[in-house]
Amino acid sequence: MKNKELLPCPFCGGEAGIDREYIFCDSCHIILRFDDLIYNGEAENLIEAKKIGIKTWNTRTNTITVGNGKNYEVRNDG
Repeated sequence: MKNKELLPCPFCGGEAGIDREYIFCDSCHIILRFDDLIYNGEAENLIEAKKIGIKTWNTRTNTITVGNGKNYEVRNDG
């Protein structure tokens, strides 16, 4: 389901969509899973996780944090 609250994909600029469990990109197929936000202690329930997920998806920064906890600079050499 498409959602007007979502900005385009922060990785490729593709169209974003949202369903009950995650936010996704139609182009590069990246996903942000709401249950990961609950598991990581960032949200207490699915409703809160969805709100945090939308805010996180729409946030643009110059660094990303990957699964190993390290921050990496995002570069656009295009």
